[in-house]
Amino acid sequence: MLWPGLPIGCFPGDPVPRQVCADAAVEDEDQGIEQDSLVTPSDRDGDGTADERDGCPDVFDPSQADQDDDGIGNACDADLDGDDVPNATDNCPDAANADQLDSDGDARGDLCDPC
Repeated sequence: MLWPGLPIGCFPGDPVPRQVCADAAVEDEDQGIEQDSLVTPSDRDGDGTADERDGCPDVFDPSQADQDDDGIGNACDADLDGDDVPNATDNCPDAANADQLDSDGDARGDLCDPC
């Protein structure tokens, strides 16, 4: 079976050496078929972003949002705001507040607490 965009004999998900990822004429000797193809890089999660550029290569995340610009996509980032406090215990997970200051004791960090 021929897979569009992959050389004959390659299948989606197969590791393909980078040097193969160039426009090339590929010939299947058994069937005498020639095909011009551009090998697409691996995309394990199927979100349309190649693994080497995907901020979260094992989690489907087509937006590729990365709030804190740390190279880890929001979909799998344990510290969204980059303040070195894990989301699970961060009293203000969308705004960096490493000091976790909470002056009124309401469990919301002062930085994101309107009162």
